[in-house]
Amino acid sequence: MTSLINFDPRKIGSLTAKTVDQVIEDKGLRYADVRDFPQLDPLLLPDIQTCTYEEYSYAVQEYNRMIGWPQSRLLNQPVPMVPYQIQYEYDVEKYHTVIVNKTRKGAFTDGRIRAESRLTFSKYAGHDSLIVAGNELNVAVEVLDRFDELFHNGVTDKDGKKWAYGDLVMRYSKSPIPMVEFYNGHRHFCAAASKSGKAQSFRGLDDVISVFFTEAAHSGAIDDYPIYTALTPLLANRDIGDLVFESTPNGKRGFYYDITMDAKSVPKKNHYHYIEVDYTEALKYGVLSKEYIERQKKDPRVDFPQEYMCRFTTTKRAAIPEDEIQVITDPEKQPEDLSAFLGYEDMRD
Repeated sequence: MTSLINFDPRKIGSLTAKTVDQVIEDKGLRYADVRDFPQLDPLLLPDIQTCTYEEYSYAVQEYNRMIGWPQSRLLNQPVPMVPYQIQYEYDVEKYHTVIVNKTRKGAFTDGRIRAESRLTFSKYAGHDSLIVAGNELNVAVEVLDRFDELFHNGVTDKDGKKWAYGDLVMRYSKSPIPMVEFYNGHRHFCAAASKSGKAQSFRGLDDVISVFFTEAAHSGAIDDYPIYTALTPLLANRDIGDLVFESTPNGKRGFYYDITMDAKSVPKKNHYHYIEVDYTEALKYGVLSKEYIERQKKDPRVDFPQEYMCRFTTTKRAAIPEDEIQVITDPEKQPEDLSAFLGYEDMRD
């Protein structure tokens, strides 16, 4: 990490970056909503179409240095972003529609909201973003809390002026809809996917630039396609909008499983860029500890391949678990025909 942190793109001279004003003009953002707001050093907001990956990595690290490094639970100290977090951020900016199959406890959610905080100063200005939790609303609110906390230290603009939290965030409201609103017109909402899979509270949102669905495989809905159907049109009229489905696997069912299989297939069967990071990468960069992983492997209650190895096994919450279903092939052991007893004719051949 030392060489990356010390890298200075000013010495290369090949970086093409846009100021917030240029982005607003190019993308036709709402000028009425863009108020006095800091413009970051262009080096922190590189143009994904022209910068090198090394320049992009520098931007991510320097931005996170400014707002405060992630806190390592293992080391109990701040640490730089790890390579797969940077790659994740880069891939979303480049491909826009991304599905992430991840290990548990790999710091993916933290990486994603840090990316969204940086884009608040450029592409997301004047638009709305949405965080959706597949499990519970309190989880979505917790993620929004963590997003809000990223601005508590303030930022330093391109001219060296310090802007405090109150200069950036106009309000953080948790009722009726949890939302962080910024002085540049950006609003960051959060919601939970309905377990019924039918009525979804996020249907009415417009001008959405980003949808981040964390734990997308864990909505608990028997049929979760209505959730997918409600989310995807939010970005229908915006080619540069970011749609991210991030989750640990949860059985061979639901839209997350289907999209993952289609994205992994050769040739690809959909337009999603696929990212897969298992526990070995998190171990490699010190996000997970070897001792913790060994305990998880030995725990019979943990479906280790599914939780940490990105494999779709079976959901333990299924009404009838897959591994408990047996196919009877012996004709002598077939169940008795009860059609006459139940009052209807047997329609089988």
